[in-house]
Amino acid sequence: MPAGFTACMHYTFARPQVDIHSVGGMHGENWFVEFEYGYYGSIHHLRDGWHWSHFRMDLGPFETLDQAIHLAYTFFSGRGLEIRPNGETYTVRMCGRYAIAPSRGDAWATMGEVLGADIEAMLNTLEPNFNIAPTTQIPIVVQNPKTREIRALLARWGFIPHWWREVTPPKFSTINARSEEAASKPLWRDAYRQRRCLIAATHWYEWRHVDKKTKEPYALQVENGEAFMFAGLYSHWTPPGSDESIYTAAIITRDASPSVRDVHDRMPVILHPGVWRDWIDPSTTDTGQISDILVNHAILEAKGYKISAKVNSPKNQGPEILVPAE
Repeated sequence: MPAGFTACMHYTFARPQVDIHSVGGMHGENWFVEFEYGYYGSIHHLRDGWHWSHFRMDLGPFETLDQAIHLAYTFFSGRGLEIRPNGETYTVRMCGRYAIAPSRGDAWATMGEVLGADIEAMLNTLEPNFNIAPTTQIPIVVQNPKTREIRALLARWGFIPHWWREVTPPKFSTINARSEEAASKPLWRDAYRQRRCLIAATHWYEWRHVDKKTKEPYALQVENGEAFMFAGLYSHWTPPGSDESIYTAAIITRDASPSVRDVHDRMPVILHPGVWRDWIDPSTTDTGQISDILVNHAILEAKGYKISAKVNSPKNQGPEILVPAE
């Protein structure tokens, strides 16, 4: 028996969470699959108990998501991984696509009233973006810990912690931080205490499961139809060997409210304007106070409607994305 192993030589895999993402390609869509899995036992320096790992597999070009799912299902089931009892082989992380598409000229007025005229002016310069996808540059609002200035900047959507020492970003998805674990998980906890941001939006997209093979895209927005702010985390990362640093960000998510649950079981945390300044205040480092903002000051009422499958590809842009499906 190899050193470091116990008698539990055969790993017991538990609840593989399989996420399939579109990452856009020149021909059709290039897909990759990501999941995390657990095993019980001890290996190398780890003690007995459950241990969790991430895995990524490139699937190549496919015309549809269902084709990619079929290959992923074949791969996982062929290796003895337990598929969840309801038969679903994947979940798409929330929130994986959103829009900045204001319908009125004064859509960002509340942001100006709360955060300052400079923030409103910056948001007014933004071109509408109807299909914002991971790894693109997104506008975020932060507060400088030294000068206390509230300012807007561009960040890569896909969080890279400041301590990351690889030349390339993490292979696992970092576009969302689960509110339930952000305070304690090493990936997020520094930013949770010291680098919180706001992310402006007007809509977000989710895919409702009709059956095991079919999903329908929905556009969602807050009940009053106004522009809003996601709660986010950000970092300032310098790749090894580089003199240039970049900002990166993630959207915080939570369990879906009753108004969203029919579409998806997760939703982004959307903050009330009254706590926007509290959220980005870097002097607030107590995790209890920070969690209170997320739990007790989130906007939960939302409305949504079915849209066309055009949103599935980030290459598709334009106002037709938000047109209700027939």
